[in-house]
Amino acid sequence: MFNPIKLLFRPQGEQPISALIVMSIVMMLLAPWFLLSGSGGLVDQWRFLENSRAVTVTGVEVDSRDSDDIRVYRPVFEIRKANNKKHRFAGDLWEYPPAHEKGAVVTGRYSDESGEIWSNKMLQSKKNFNYVFIASGLGSVLFGCFLLIKIRHRMRLSGQTPNTVCRQAWK
Repeated sequence: MFNPIKLLFRPQGEQPISALIVMSIVMMLLAPWFLLSGSGGLVDQWRFLENSRAVTVTGVEVDSRDSDDIRVYRPVFEIRKANNKKHRFAGDLWEYPPAHEKGAVVTGRYSDESGEIWSNKMLQSKKNFNYVFIASGLGSVLFGCFLLIKIRHRMRLSGQTPNTVCRQAWK
């Protein structure tokens, strides 16, 4: 199994510089994806908060499904609109353990534009998830930079140039 930690911290003569180059490129390619995904999620949530109003929501049921090796849940929320009609919404956020039980009455937000209903607790979970993506992107950038610095140091110690290392990597 591939273990990047063992690859990075082997004795000096055993570690190929080309492997570090590949790892740094992968980390730098992942970083924008993480950063854009997390930032996009936060922007979407900000738009929802701007275009929604505070309401009291009722959890009318809890959907469940198997995901990998655990069971995940999402509440189905319902509100009564001004014309006394009921409106239901089941979001795309599946969690373990369930955020709300059937019959739970909680505070949340409703958007007339999109028809979405979210509890404040679920909005906070979505925000935290986006922060994890952003942190992963920043971590990828830092780890990629660390690898590039390590490559430069190894090349200085071994007397190699970037051209010779690249030629060795593609042999």
